[in-house]
Amino acid sequence: MKKRKSNIELLRIVMILMVILNHYLNGDMGGLLNHTQSNTPNYYLGRLLYSMCVVAVNVFVIITGYFSYSKKEVKVSKVIKLILIMIFYGVLLCIIAIVFNKLNITHLEISMSNIVENIFSQWFVIIYAALYLNIPFINLIINKISKKQFEILLIINLFFFSIWPTFFTNVTSKDAGYGIVNFVILYFIGAYIRLYGINFSVNSLWIYIITTLCTVGLNLVLDVVIKTNSWSNRAWSYSSIFNIIGSVSIFLLFKSMRLPYNKYINQLATYTFSVYIIDVNTVFNKVWYRDLFHCYKYYNSSLMIINAIYSTIGIYIICIIIEFIRRKIFYKIDMLINKINYKISTQ
Repeated sequence: MKKRKSNIELLRIVMILMVILNHYLNGDMGGLLNHTQSNTPNYYLGRLLYSMCVVAVNVFVIITGYFSYSKKEVKVSKVIKLILIMIFYGVLLCIIAIVFNKLNITHLEISMSNIVENIFSQWFVIIYAALYLNIPFINLIINKISKKQFEILLIINLFFFSIWPTFFTNVTSKDAGYGIVNFVILYFIGAYIRLYGINFSVNSLWIYIITTLCTVGLNLVLDVVIKTNSWSNRAWSYSSIFNIIGSVSIFLLFKSMRLPYNKYINQLATYTFSVYIIDVNTVFNKVWYRDLFHCYKYYNSSLMIINAIYSTIGIYIICIIIEFIRRKIFYKIDMLINKINYKISTQ
């Protein structure tokens, strides 16, 4: 079996660190974007960092399209395993959160509704599972159309579901790119890159920087100048054309790296999905950011960026340790799930 190069695996690691940093900045999680004083350095720095990192989720889907474009079948066991991990951590972290709440830890709001939501409603897991199970059928389209037809397909969908909601109205995309439509488009993009390539990889760093600045600019125009309430976060929508272009450019940047196989990078990358599931738990992540790393003390501090860096790295390490322990305890159960041979196939 050919060993996979480590450039894309390193990309997975960098992207999950960007996800954690975005959760640090998120107004409902770490809270920084909702609590910095307007027109201060931290106010603008927070928006710049968020705009840099918002591409991470899109990149994960592009990676899936890049590697899965030719699959004619997928194993249902993979989806079962992902959903069971989601439920496991949802239950575990809610129990821990309740215990912390009894110890008078602040920032936690424990109710039956958000407990159920944290157990069963990790949006990325569910939408990704839906995408994954449809891969054989999506690939029927990809592998039966010509390059020109593929390009027309991409242009039509990017215009209506990315460009239109970025600049005009959200009539074609009311989910801010969190739904299956954006995921399918990103999958198409990943598959197209694998089949035909994109020529701007040499300049992809500059394109990423430019699109990030465009995202910051759009956010400031909407948030500061226009003060729109209709869809104020459209600049940070996953389906924003700037964020899609930024996602492609950072993917191509890492794809062009000459990085040989590295077993440590590749092994670390296997923890990515579980790290996401642990960190995104909305009941518990307030403990991560606010009570463990005290990010609320740095909202308007000159040391905010230092706190953001060590919080991101610290949470990443903690999540890996937790998942490592889970794998050791439930090793046999994971093996049994992997033995489920039922496949969805177009053969």
